[in-house]
Amino acid sequence: LHADNDNPNPAAGGRAKSDHGVFGSPGANVWSDTKVTKTVDKAWDKINNGEDGVRVDRQDGGRTAYTVPMGKDIGYINERVPDRLPNGEVRRDAAGDVVFQRDANGAWVREMQKLDHMKMIVEGKNNVITAYPDRIRDYDL
Repeated sequence: LHADNDNPNPAAGGRAKSDHGVFGSPGANVWSDTKVTKTVDKAWDKINNGEDGVRVDRQDGGRTAYTVPMGKDIGYINERVPDRLPNGEVRRDAAGDVVFQRDANGAWVREMQKLDHMKMIVEGKNNVITAYPDRIRDYDL
């Protein structure tokens, strides 16, 4: 599931690597390992119990990517802002990749987003490869 990040061009079968969040609250102390572990365990329980809203995003080579609604903010991201067309759709380049806004100096335009979902990649039946705060987006990266 991570190999496609080596070739982010959707036309060539890849997907752009998206930004992802960190556990905690902006400006607050970093979460302890214990708190992060308990939060990941709660997400794992939601997956195993088939709770409403748990989504299987992809399955590839024995790995499954889940998006799990956590019911509260679990993290945040200082996220790049996509450029939008007048009708509100996200602008894409010729290859289909999302175009992000830049300021007058060429830096990414970013905004703080609270995250209330967890992305979890699982190999086989119960080997968690990674888990991180994420959110449901209105555009696919």
